[in-house]
Amino acid sequence: MLQFLGKHKGKLLLIVAVTATLIMLLISLLSGGRASPLTSVWNFVFSPVRNGLNSVVHWMGTQYDKEYDYQRLLEENETLRSRVADMEAEIRDGAKALEENDRLRNLMGLSERRRDLTFETAMIVERPTGGWQSTFKIDKGENKNLSVGLCVVSEEGFFVGVIGEIGPNWASVNTLIDTDVEIGAIVYRTNELGVAAGQFNAMLDGLLRLGFLPANAEIRTGDVVLTSGVNSIYPADLVLGVVEGIYPEDSGVGIYATVRPRADLASLSHVFVITSFDVEN
Repeated sequence: MLQFLGKHKGKLLLIVAVTATLIMLLISLLSGGRASPLTSVWNFVFSPVRNGLNSVVHWMGTQYDKEYDYQRLLEENETLRSRVADMEAEIRDGAKALEENDRLRNLMGLSERRRDLTFETAMIVERPTGGWQSTFKIDKGENKNLSVGLCVVSEEGFFVGVIGEIGPNWASVNTLIDTDVEIGAIVYRTNELGVAAGQFNAMLDGLLRLGFLPANAEIRTGDVVLTSGVNSIYPADLVLGVVEGIYPEDSGVGIYATVRPRADLASLSHVFVITSFDVEN
């Protein structure tokens, strides 16, 4: 019994206080509103208790308001986070749409300039590790009637490479600096012919080699090098790059040049496979 009283002491005191208050209120009503001596004594003794109860009730109300405001702020914060996430997604989608529009606009410009060419758009899906820019993989293949040997260009029409391997829905592209690629080339300013090819030492610097030039060739740094269209393997007049250096051949016969590709191989995300072209052009 004592253990029960000790455990529920607070609750019992509260019940007693409330009961006594109700009794005194009843006595006051029965006395016509006039305070009796018992009522006065009761008010004197239990006034602090009543004030304490009022304080507790006020504190509990304040805590409830704080908890309600806190929960409301959490809900508003979560709503704002969701709205921000949606806005960020819209911004990303907008940026992608702008990039796609620019890409298509460039392709339309290229199509206007080179109406002899037909294209298949492809996305780069895999690159080799180690920073090499000699090969990459695209997301189109035999399913789009692509085949080994087709020429690949950037959206500006710069020569990028050649399809070297093909699969059902993918293709591997050897870029123009790869050692497996050889391209008939012409120096735009002088009309001198040569062969542009990947060379291991040049590839390390992101360059290709323009060889088979005569010793008296008037080529100089800054000259633009194009595809020649010789043998009709690749379309003519696609920009390969710009001459960066000129050197004598080791054999002492003729000279060669190093060429910086005009296409930025490291930043490409989409390319265009030339599926057909006008040989006469």
